[in-house]
Amino acid sequence: MYNFLLFAGRARLHSLYATYDARNSAAVKSVTKASQWRKLGMQGRRRESRAALYLLIVSFAGNLEGQTFVRSTELATVSRLQSPSTYADRPIRT
Repeated sequence: MYNFLLFAGRARLHSLYATYDARNSAAVKSVTKASQWRKLGMQGRRRESRAALYLLIVSFAGNLEGQTFVRSTELATVSRLQSPSTYADRPIRT
């Protein structure tokens, strides 16, 4: 008799779990889909920002002439500020 009650109790619990799963499966699926779409959207935004960063790096690296021009101008200006006597000795052309 005890074995029958134990079996009946297990079957009842199993049927309760089955109805619980069936009742919530649509809700679980919709929540799962929403979270998956959110994750996919984040991946796309990350990809876009990486692409923008890559383009910025490439455009900066591709402008080597401009960078050397700026560096040489800065160096010339710094050297003039450090040694003004060399330029003060030269006569002013009119």
